[in-house]
Amino acid sequence: MEFEIVRKDILARIGKLKVKGKTIETPTLLPVINPWKMTIKPKELWRNGFKALITNAYLLWKRDREDVLRNGIHSYLNFPGMIVTDSGAYQILKYGSIEITQDEILNFQIGIGADIGVILDIPTRGESREEAEKSIEETIVRAREAQRIIQDTDMGWIGPIQGGGYIDLLEKAATEMEKMSFDIYAVGSPTIILERYDYPTLVDMILSVKRVVKPSHPLHLFGAGHPAMLGLAVALGCDLFDSAAYALFAYDNRYLTENGTLRLEEIEEFPCVCPICRTYKPKEVLKMEKSDRERLIALHNLFKTQEELRRVKESIRRRRLWEYLEVRTTSHPSLRDAFKRMVKYNDFIEQEAPQWSEKGIFILSDISSYRPEVVGFRKKLERYRKRRRRRCTLVIGEINEEIKIRHYKEKVDLYVFKPPYGAVPSTLLEAYPMGKTEITTSLPTHTIIESLKEAIDFLKEKYNEVRILVENEEIKTLLKEIQIKTRTILEEMK
Repeated sequence: MEFEIVRKDILARIGKLKVKGKTIETPTLLPVINPWKMTIKPKELWRNGFKALITNAYLLWKRDREDVLRNGIHSYLNFPGMIVTDSGAYQILKYGSIEITQDEILNFQIGIGADIGVILDIPTRGESREEAEKSIEETIVRAREAQRIIQDTDMGWIGPIQGGGYIDLLEKAATEMEKMSFDIYAVGSPTIILERYDYPTLVDMILSVKRVVKPSHPLHLFGAGHPAMLGLAVALGCDLFDSAAYALFAYDNRYLTENGTLRLEEIEEFPCVCPICRTYKPKEVLKMEKSDRERLIALHNLFKTQEELRRVKESIRRRRLWEYLEVRTTSHPSLRDAFKRMVKYNDFIEQEAPQWSEKGIFILSDISSYRPEVVGFRKKLERYRKRRRRRCTLVIGEINEEIKIRHYKEKVDLYVFKPPYGAVPSTLLEAYPMGKTEITTSLPTHTIIESLKEAIDFLKEKYNEVRILVENEEIKTLLKEIQIKTRTILEEMK
């Protein structure tokens, strides 16, 4: 299997995943196909732009094993694209056990010609730490045992990393699984977290794994497919998703939007312009036979998910993913909290994220100060700022040529206050990203005060005298609130 990274933004990647002569672009959603109940036929998925899907090998083995072995999985499903087969771990999660060994299910996946397979892991299903530890230990044992079967195949193989919301256990599991030769790693058992809308914990789960596994491996997030959270998960470094939500929601007349879920009975006019919503009215769909209604709503749900991933990918290409998330995560309080939780991982994200782009960056709110480019530039400023002279001047406002010349002649170091960067040496005002930053004039007052405090405190540590030139009356008031003390002179801008 090959994985080529084409574009990056934050921890997100646009990539090309190649296996057994088939190629898909990531990030992508793998619609879950239940072989016993196909709400949408695989061929229809292919016609509508879905080049990969995931199905359950255990269910196929249980009911149609001879037929699938004889004809192959692609012929059986009538799907020419990439097929990923799960091993039955979901049934273990739901029922506690299944009547098949790991060797049997691995060989079955190989025998039916799947493109990518999954070992028979043990999901973290309970709430207790003891249960989580047991699921990790057994999954690691099975992962090691699987190597003798999977290592010489031409398939790609997924290594699930268990631990659930126990972050330290998840990191431990990731460390052990990363030692083995899996093509793709997966964050296992996020179902309970997702059902609770506990997106901050999901951030911890994904990044605890992301910090351990090599970036050259794709990362799969099991059971995630709601449009509202896909952009955040992609930004954290997830490349593959699988979900049956499109069909499960359709069964209950639930209609996906980019911001949440609506009941079909409550909709007067479809807000979407996909082929389904352009063709039918809500009342018409409600009057249909249940099977027809399910199929149409499921198709819409998939179109909406596909649309969201396309928006996310275009944001990556344009290096606008952070700006996209600043708007996108306002749709749910937990999503906003999750976006802010990323601040906890600033050092890791800044280290892995691209640090240059031909595009400028936008500072839209206080959370913009934590984007990787800003964090990286602030670190560079710390290394750049060193005491060279006795005095310095911090300009709060627009700097002109007269000020530059005067300070050069007087041998006074010159800084300009630029939130959220702080005190920026005048010689670095055109450096990236400072030189390509557009800052909103309505940053929250507390953000400006915090940045001012940090800038002034730093300069006072380095210089005997700090002079501040200010032209804005509002900033003057803020400065007085900060209570600037010794060796700082506040004067009018000239």
